Amino acid sequence: LTHCLMLSNCPYMRDIPESDCIRKSNTLRLGYETADFQLCLNGEWNKVKDHYIKSGTKQKTASKYITQIRHFFEASEDTIWITFYDNKLWWTKAKAGVSLNNDNIRERSCISEWSDKDIEGNPLYMENISGNLLKTQGFRGTICTVEEEKYLLRKINAEKSKEVLETEDSYKSLQQNLCNLIQQLTWQDFEVLVDLIFTQAGWQRVSSVGKTAKTLDLDLKAPVTGEKCLVQVKSSTDSTELDKYLKDFSSMDQYHKFYYVYHTFKGTPSQKINDSKVRLLSANEIAELAIDSDLSKWIIAKVS
Repeated sequence: LTHCLMLSNCPYMRDIPESDCIRKSNTLRLGYETADFQLCLNGEWNKVKDHYIKSGTKQKTASKYITQIRHFFEASEDTIWITFYDNKLWWTKAKAGVSLNNDNIRERSCISEWSDKDIEGNPLYMENISGNLLKTQGFRGTICTVEEEKYLLRKINAEKSKEVLETEDSYKSLQQNLCNLIQQLTWQDFEVLVDLIFTQAGWQRVSSVGKTAKTLDLDLKAPVTGEKCLVQVKSSTDSTELDKYLKDFSSMDQYHKFYYVYHTFKGTPSQKINDSKVRLLSANEIAELAIDSDLSKWIIAKVS
């Protein structure tokens, strides 16, 4: 089994910036300079411990130091090392053998570069990491074992637990069922649903639902940023109608975004949307937004 260890800056030892190891030297570094390097290489840990005790370190604390130093010197090349930096989880494997660099710091070279992504290339942002793993950051030392080892390996290998897979299947089923129900809404109810989704997302309605201008259904404004967006709602549409509205919007430079929302499209869009200010929202995407906005029951009640 792969062993997992966390490496962090120790508040009691020499400050070694993570950025130097991760972005520059591609190494693991240890700041226990007072431990005799040759004794550590020889594995004479009792002598290293005696050194700490003789220098005034309590026996329990000295034992903790030795445990961490031994991890650094003896961990195999199969060991996965992790750290938290720049709001992300980083991981690597290190070559066997410890050396002293020019700054007299114990150092191990990485087998491959430090990575902040899983094996499929997805960023490992801390906001998407379990709190049980994140609490490892609270360790008051330099190196510790990772209790959530199975979870960590699944995260790095982009694997999902049975419970997560079952929940995702249920979510997809709900989304598809809601999509079918949305396509049964009257155009008035569909327009109200779209209005509810945008207003619950924080947009403020400047004009009322319903056309007040030739190409206007919803005129919205973001209260914090002041951005304006135009939302055109269509229960049913086609490529000809879409092209017309896209042409009209191209001359409306007062808007930062244009959303073309529909629940039924006759055929497929005749052109690829290259404008980053324009976004098409189908019934399937509206269903996902409705779930996020807790509007599932509202849709069910309307269709019922």
